[in-house]
Amino acid sequence: MDMKTRYVTKGISKEQTIESKINIFYDKDTGKITKVQDKWDGNLPDSSFKNAMRNLNSVSVPKMVSVPKNDEEDAKRGNQ
Repeated sequence: MDMKTRYVTKGISKEQTIESKINIFYDKDTGKITKVQDKWDGNLPDSSFKNAMRNLNSVSVPKMVSVPKNDEEDAKRGNQ
């Protein structure tokens, strides 16, 4: 998956746009995700700012996005 994200740090007016290449690995038998790689600009982050933004993403995204655990839960959300 390719993704483009713009980060703005208020107060110091720092803006940065990062293009990510996200690789998602899963177990074919269980269908569960086993590993996620998020490579910013094709590489793992090498600066404290990028590491801080990645950490913020890892904490905030699961609070806003959820994945149904089974078909029944998916149907309740109106996706089937």
